[in-house]
Amino acid sequence: MGQSDFENENRVSMRIVQVGANKGNTDNDPVWKLVQANLPDSLNWSIVLIEPNPYAVKILRETYKGFSNAHILECACGDETGVSTLYVDHLDDESSSQHSSLIYDHLIRHEHKPEVIGLVSVKIYKLGDLIDSSCQIDLLQIDAEGYDYKVLLGCDFGKFDIKQVQYEHMHLKGGEKEMAHHYMIGHGYKLIRANIMDSIYGK
Repeated sequence: MGQSDFENENRVSMRIVQVGANKGNTDNDPVWKLVQANLPDSLNWSIVLIEPNPYAVKILRETYKGFSNAHILECACGDETGVSTLYVDHLDDESSSQHSSLIYDHLIRHEHKPEVIGLVSVKIYKLGDLIDSSCQIDLLQIDAEGYDYKVLLGCDFGKFDIKQVQYEHMHLKGGEKEMAHHYMIGHGYKLIRANIMDSIYGK
């Protein structure tokens, strides 16, 4: 993920939802960069961090210790509600990357060997079922390791007031990159910026 358009602004207040927060303090995490650039104000921002990998969640809780309005949800997001399998690199090793995906082939493409991939049963929800639709969201940031389009489909943009949406399109397959673009345009967003990895849309 690259930087958010909010990164170079001085923000006293923000409402952020991050899908695929992982450990929180990785060097390519735009939300972590944003909160670090806006300390100490960001300690009081409203931040919802969604991550299905239980080992990554343990680290995430430590990462955001001291952020009074940071809420961590241990689950996955998609286009339907139910139970799914999460594939995790070196599941029992907390020192590992904790790279995970709902798509097995995604980890294989990233050169994780089958013998080190662990399986976790996780709850999966539509984003619209997790977030209060009455809240204005400044930034929705999605890094779902190839599942980003399905996360978008589970967000009812007709209910939410979201100023900016950023998602990773790099790993989308089977025409999903183009479908995601048209989906955002169809909900009144315009493309602000795109690079090889991600896309940023705003109203």
